[in-house]
Amino acid sequence: MEPIHTTKIIAKSEIDGCPLGFIFRGSGEDREKEEKYFPGMEAPLNHPHWFSGTYFYIIEDEEGKALENIAKHEATIVTKDFHLADYRVEASVRQFIFGSLPNCDDEYCLVARNGVIFRMQDLRRYYQFCLEGYDRVVLYMRWDYNRAVLAEERFPVDPSRYHHLAAEVKGNCIRCWCDDRLIFDVNDNTYSQGVAGIRTNSICRFRDICVSTWDEGYSVYLSNVESSQKKLAELRESIPKAVIWKDFDLSKLGTGRVHFFKQKVENDDSDAVLLMGSVKNKNGLSLFNLNAELLWEAQNPFDPQGSGVGEFKFADVDGDGIKEIVCLWGEGMSIQRSTDGGLVAKAPFPKPGPYSRGDVANINHIYPGDLEGTGYYQSIVIKDDSPAGGWTFWVYDTSLNLKWTRTLTLPAMGHNINLHDVDNDGREEILAGYHCYNGDGEKLWTVERCQYWDAIQGARHPDSVIAGEFIPGGEKRAAYAGGGEGFVLVDATNGKLLRKERVGHAQGVIVGKFDKDMPGHQILIGTRHQNYGILCYFSGDGEPIGRYQPDYISQGGPTVNWTGDGTEYVLLTTSKRAYGLWDRHGNYVMDFKELPLYPDASSAGVNFVSHPTDITGDPRDEFAIIYQGRLFIFTPDKQWERDKIYAPIRNERVIYPAISFERWVEKVLRKSDNLPAPCSKGE
Repeated sequence: MEPIHTTKIIAKSEIDGCPLGFIFRGSGEDREKEEKYFPGMEAPLNHPHWFSGTYFYIIEDEEGKALENIAKHEATIVTKDFHLADYRVEASVRQFIFGSLPNCDDEYCLVARNGVIFRMQDLRRYYQFCLEGYDRVVLYMRWDYNRAVLAEERFPVDPSRYHHLAAEVKGNCIRCWCDDRLIFDVNDNTYSQGVAGIRTNSICRFRDICVSTWDEGYSVYLSNVESSQKKLAELRESIPKAVIWKDFDLSKLGTGRVHFFKQKVENDDSDAVLLMGSVKNKNGLSLFNLNAELLWEAQNPFDPQGSGVGEFKFADVDGDGIKEIVCLWGEGMSIQRSTDGGLVAKAPFPKPGPYSRGDVANINHIYPGDLEGTGYYQSIVIKDDSPAGGWTFWVYDTSLNLKWTRTLTLPAMGHNINLHDVDNDGREEILAGYHCYNGDGEKLWTVERCQYWDAIQGARHPDSVIAGEFIPGGEKRAAYAGGGEGFVLVDATNGKLLRKERVGHAQGVIVGKFDKDMPGHQILIGTRHQNYGILCYFSGDGEPIGRYQPDYISQGGPTVNWTGDGTEYVLLTTSKRAYGLWDRHGNYVMDFKELPLYPDASSAGVNFVSHPTDITGDPRDEFAIIYQGRLFIFTPDKQWERDKIYAPIRNERVIYPAISFERWVEKVLRKSDNLPAPCSKGE
């Protein structure tokens, strides 16, 4: 049976004209060579900052120029438009060796798979038609670690020549050719649309990469685009517009980290204040009111000429109802009053634990906690950190005297720990990775059988954890971004494993109310390391409820209570492609490039400061953006009109991993509603 005659080129490589050398390499946005010789394509497995180099080279052999993957390493080049549905993808493939190596994407990979992929939903969900090992050609449907064989044939792979692979997909019909011979004709409806290109995990070469379609296929594509744009326009029209509420001249405020907060713990109808991580552009802290008037400033308490503040948290540490600022500096940690910046206590970092690789403890995060059950945060917890995780944590009182310390056995902590009252005794416990300790330093549990889990690529630790009552009236649970183990959900009272989903290298975890129509809270897991950018949503019971990949960089972001109706969005600031607010269904509900701030989309700087929080007086969130030396606060364009408004409970003493628990309150009006009318871009 002959393939459908194609009439429209979607993307086609121009390898013959490409200069020899690296391709798809470097962290900058300058992709002139790639755009010229691989128009309409990108290499999504290569993070532009964390892993900017590919193993792709342009070489020349007896057949002419070719694209070569020079290592046993996962790599892919695909088109960019996910609306594509019916099309043909093809390439000539020369596979030199028959093996591969385990990696963050596939912990157990040993066999070479080189060929074309199509209808890719994200980097772990697609169809793949490939040469495999030394004697197979296979059509797979991949979903994470599940590779369903849709068709296969024994085929002697000849490493001395190119084999031409082509796959044609129309509706649920998939047909595949190898060296111009139709070998597979199957039906599968798992994926209905998505991008296409090549994927490799071993040493091989590619030529003649092409994605094309026919008249009817192109009409389906245009229909998909039109339907998607109409749905998105209706959704964006249904939510409040973002308007500028205030802006600040940063030349008068300074530089450094920025955070808006309220100084009182409860019943605070006062204005928010703005904390800057600098003093007149020097290292320290400065506090301003919303009229940009300086309230106080405080220098680095260890050395006025020393380091800047690395992290700060907000917590009432003495029970007076006023939050203190708990800080990390390069030289140590401090507690300072939020009312005047005065120093409450300071202490140098402790000596490193027994498994530290340096002479100084590497401390990146600080956690105020209520380990004694007083109702305020009389304990300060810090932990060591490294690319491989951390082993030791220390607990201090609010004079920053050391109370006790513990060093873990396997598995290590990840980069973020958490505190929560998991047993309802009024005292918080410490969730140090997969281990739970009470306020006296006694280990209560370790996650069931976690010491036997074998995913080690990208380090063997859980990167982040959040605990709480995810289902109303249910048991306390702990949700982990478990690194190579993926999403892990356990009973927080005893460590019993409830669910584990290997969705990729899970790095970020966020709990919020992402769907007002679902009971309880939802859990967002973001992936990293060879799968950057997949956002996976789960119910409070751990059931998968949604998944998408807005870019190939993100691992999630803070929750945003923008509408006040009980649904929160996730804020992404990792790329211009994803810059803005997203819902759990993968809808790009607010594109920040369209804000009344930028002259055009190309001027958007992908710059965001502070976590979204209530600044103007009603419980809905504002967000802040720096642009051309000014700090802009954006707010919803209209007052809230219903009797009840969603007012989530956030955790300023942790901040990340982001926690947002459900709460409704009586309607609260903004203190000032002198807002400009919503304007379109460029007005």
